[in-house]
Amino acid sequence: MIFENHKLELFLKMLSNAKNIGIFRHENPDGDSLSAQFSFYHWLKINFSQKNFFCFVDDIYYDAFTFFLQENNKYNQKNCQKFDLAIIFDTNVLSRVYKNNLILKNDCKIIVIDHHLTNKYSLKNFDLSFINSNASSTCEILGHIFFQLEKNNHLKVSPTIAKFLFYGLVTDTNRFYYPQTSVWTFNLASYLLSKEINITDIYSYIYDRELNEIKLLALIQHKFKNIEKNIIYYFLEKKHYEKYQVSYNKAKNFSFILGNIKNIDCYIFASFDEKAKVYKISIRSKKYPINHIAEKFGGGGHALASGVKLKKKSDINKVLEEIKIYFASFKEDDQPELKSKN
Repeated sequence: MIFENHKLELFLKMLSNAKNIGIFRHENPDGDSLSAQFSFYHWLKINFSQKNFFCFVDDIYYDAFTFFLQENNKYNQKNCQKFDLAIIFDTNVLSRVYKNNLILKNDCKIIVIDHHLTNKYSLKNFDLSFINSNASSTCEILGHIFFQLEKNNHLKVSPTIAKFLFYGLVTDTNRFYYPQTSVWTFNLASYLLSKEINITDIYSYIYDRELNEIKLLALIQHKFKNIEKNIIYYFLEKKHYEKYQVSYNKAKNFSFILGNIKNIDCYIFASFDEKAKVYKISIRSKKYPINHIAEKFGGGGHALASGVKLKKKSDINKVLEEIKIYFASFKEDDQPELKSKN
């Protein structure tokens, strides 16, 4: 993944001209978005220390991502209401940005760094973008930006920055398992390892689990439903995650447990977010693009991994029916087309 020199020069110019920089990511963050946000904060701290920069974060997700507990209360975001540059990570849809109201009320420059597919909801009026839907993660894009700027401009990348980037890389590729994993992904992983990070500790944060969490994962495996021979579905019941004393913010990320079942082409994981008052649907496909189905219901994402938010529980059945009809249109020997469908 190589970026044109003029694009990187504009990137540096925009950072140099800015006085106050806001660092944003999408709402309901995952490991990739948090890693990109925090690694960029630390990169600015080393290379642009004379600037004022702020991460916009919320505490509610630290129980789901204990790796980032050390970053809690590190950012003085309350004092930042005005800024002249906004960096948006891991989404290209403004309505999905956490604290997007601050971007809307500031007449600021916008840089988008993201690996999601663009659609009709995507931001149009940004000043610079690094958007590559073929990248495995936003951290992969950001990591290659840092690599080139270190090589060509001598801007530093610390072990702390490398640690966060590796975390985002691993979580969004599921340990380098998903199809978007490429030679560029491994090139970046090699570069990050050269910074002498402890990958054993990182993997431990991601994959070691408390006994109560293991019990909930076992229940999910026991309770999912085959809505078709090759499609499975699970709805996360509040009574189940409360029984095992697992927070909703952690439990809603347990959809991965359905992803390693043979002869299953698609799995759907649904839950109700009591704070946002919406039903969240995670759709994962092993063969055929499903992003167009998510977009039909106001969602989006990647070709094989997309999501939807719904106001009514009854609408979940509409999504499920759409998925069943779509997958029924394929024959067993059909070759998957991994590009997105429009």
